[in-house]
Amino acid sequence: MIKKLLSVVVLLLTPVSQAVTCPKVVATVNKTVITSRDVDNRLRLFFMLSRIEETPENVNKLRNEIFNIVVSEEAMNQEFKRLGARYPEQTVEQAYAAFAGQYQMSAQQLDDYFKSQRLNPKVHRKNIRTQLMWQQYLQQFFASRVSVSPAEVDAYLKRRQDLKNVEKLHLHEIVLPFTDGVNEPYVRNKATMLLGLLRAGAKFEALAQQFSMGHTAKVGGDLGWLSSSSLTNAEAAQVRGMDVQKDFVLVKSDSSYKIYYLEGRLSKGRVLPESSAFEFVQMLIPYSIINDKSFNDELEAAKTTAQVERVLRNYPEVQFTTQTNIAYMQMPPALQQVLVGAKQRELTKPLAVPEGGMRLFVSKIKEAPRPVLENIAEQVLLNEKLIAVAEKRKRELRQSALINIKDARFKLID
Repeated sequence: MIKKLLSVVVLLLTPVSQAVTCPKVVATVNKTVITSRDVDNRLRLFFMLSRIEETPENVNKLRNEIFNIVVSEEAMNQEFKRLGARYPEQTVEQAYAAFAGQYQMSAQQLDDYFKSQRLNPKVHRKNIRTQLMWQQYLQQFFASRVSVSPAEVDAYLKRRQDLKNVEKLHLHEIVLPFTDGVNEPYVRNKATMLLGLLRAGAKFEALAQQFSMGHTAKVGGDLGWLSSSSLTNAEAAQVRGMDVQKDFVLVKSDSSYKIYYLEGRLSKGRVLPESSAFEFVQMLIPYSIINDKSFNDELEAAKTTAQVERVLRNYPEVQFTTQTNIAYMQMPPALQQVLVGAKQRELTKPLAVPEGGMRLFVSKIKEAPRPVLENIAEQVLLNEKLIAVAEKRKRELRQSALINIKDARFKLID
């Protein structure tokens, strides 16, 4: 009894400025509450992952965009709950650990980093869980509705083959469509804002995943390799003058604004990485010798697979394997990243990984076998169609939800 009385006295004597304030309710989605804390946490996570500076100006620019994402995801999560869908927490933790690995951190180190930035690690785990459940939902209920014909596969492969004899561009895009002249000014302002954020150092992939309405949004806006002839005249004129990995351009069409980023160029005659198969020695070099001059001199002097393997056997701390006839599209993203622009009988630049640096000695590059290319083409085309279905379903879920906005700072974006 005395303890209870003391607790009441302490509470009454606590200054108002120190009192715990409840987060403000900013909206409800089918009676489920969304608070200012939900939006602020998600906004802070976005700033951290996109490398955008968290200034008052940027907060004001992006708060409503993030609010709309939170509303859409709440509608998605309610659909999962209605269906009784669940996702194994172990798989969520594995995905979280893999995400941490992209930043050369363990899951615990990422937790500690989030906490140091005043962000509960549960916010990103919830985000990961929603995305994993969304993919499971699409596969279960919608994947069977899309199909690819042999003619579509042949047409796709022909387009890729035709690229061999022209200059190739590796482009990324952010697509911002407008439906009529009414919302065109809003979309133009949004595009200009995103362009400014990119030029200030924001990550293109993060902005594309959050804001692009194109079929490439899920993969960070990556269009892959294409020729300038596949673009409109206005797009091609802007893109041709771009420097690789240096700037961004904004192009308007009759129905959209698009922001482009040029990641790479390949000259005429060069085979596209995605159509290629590789033979290479893959090595994981620990930090203890990654900058060792003697080791690197020996490695650079080796010009054949046998010579490279001979050097590596003298350094037992280096783990290595020899791979033959591995198709580019069948490799994990880290290997694909290393092999873009690779040349025969040359070493690739080191790619930082948690254990040290990964390098490859590429002994042979050739066109992948036709059956492999057909399988890759089918998967690419199926994925494009499923993404289109997914965007339509997201809109349907949000439009069917009863959304009540209680904060004048926010509005729904169609």
